[in-house]
Order: sequence, then C-alpha cells, then structure tokens
Amino acid sequence: DTNIKNNISAFVQCLDTGTAPCVGYARTATTSNVSTPGISNDWNLLEVQAAAVTNIDLVVKGTIDGRWRGLVYQPTLNNYRSDTTGVGPFTRSQLLSKIQSGDKLTLMGVPPGSGYRMGIDRDVDGVLDGDVPQPNIQIVKSNFTAIVSWPVSASGFVLERAGQITGTNWTPETSARVTNGNLLTITNVVASSNVFYRLRQL
Repeated sequence: DTNIKNNISAFVQCLDTGTAPCVGYARTATTSNVSTPGISNDWNLLEVQAAAVTNIDLVVKGTIDGRWRGLVYQPTLNNYRSDTTGVGPFTRSQLLSKIQSGDKLTLMGVPPGSGYRMGIDRDVDGVLDGDVPQPNIQIVKSNFTAIVSWPVSASGFVLERAGQITGTNWTPETSARVTNGNLLTITNVVASSNVFYRLRQL
C-alpha cells in the first residue's frame, strides 16, 4: 500500500551514495549580492570542499569583462584557471572585483575529477573551450533565396537574426534546418529589408 511504498522510498534515500552534499550546489554572484554574507560563506564552503580533493571540484561559469568564460578552481594554487589561453588565472579577490564591476558568475560544486571537463574543456580534447575557433556563417544567394549555412559541430551556438546589426533586437532563427554534409542550412526568401545573422554561444 501507499504507506509501505513511502517507507521503502525513505529507506532507499537514506543509503549513502558517496556523493558529497555540495555536488550540484550552485550560487550566482552578481553586483547586488556579491558582498552579502550568504555569498561569501557559500564561496568559502565550496573552496574548502574542493580543497578536500575527494569531495568536489569547483567550477565557475559566467562573464569576465563582459565575455563568457569558464573557470576551474585549483586548490593547490588557490586560484581559478580560465578556459582561454592568456586569460587568467584569477584570484578570488580579482573575481570579486570583476563582479563588482558588472560581471556575473555562478559557482557550482561538481563530482571530483570532473572539474576540468565541466569547467574549461567540455570535450576533453586538450583544446580549452575558449581557444576553440569560432564557427563561421556562410550566406549564398540563389535566385530569390538566401542559403545560410553553419557547421553541424557548433552545437553550443544558436543562430539568431535581426533587422539591425547593433542593438538588442536579436531573436532565434526558427526556419526549418536541413543537414547538408557537415553543415546545417536554412533557406529564406530575399526580402527588401536588411536581415543580419549571427551565431551566439549558449
């Protein structure tokens, strides 16, 4: 009956999986909350847990100087390694200054041994995420249509369109996609007004 099912469920959930409680715990630090005790205490906790080696790895995702970055905490050096060659490493105080200047960073505990992959090299190919060449868009006019193509491998990007190249009016392109070899393509009718396309990293 329901009572027995609930008891079995409670019993199973009491078994220790070996996963540290901080795995999956995340806090987002912004200009408005970075100086609060809650963020400071949680940041301390995550660093201490990461220093224990077998508990968690600590990764950080967000913006640094307005550009998207991934970071992984290096306990032995007490700094954060960047996903881009020549950028960083950063100390915690440097990251705090970046946040106070308008950047936003999310700290998260991840399973031990997975910090490098989840923080700075998602496919573990030895090329840091920020060093991977940015995918290009190709646009070819064919009669009264424009064929827009970009690499299938650009899975971390979304195609967007806008009537002006500047501003915040970019919206996702929702036209039907066709796979053509190693390219994704869409076909649009050429209009009298301007249309601009871009690939935005997620």
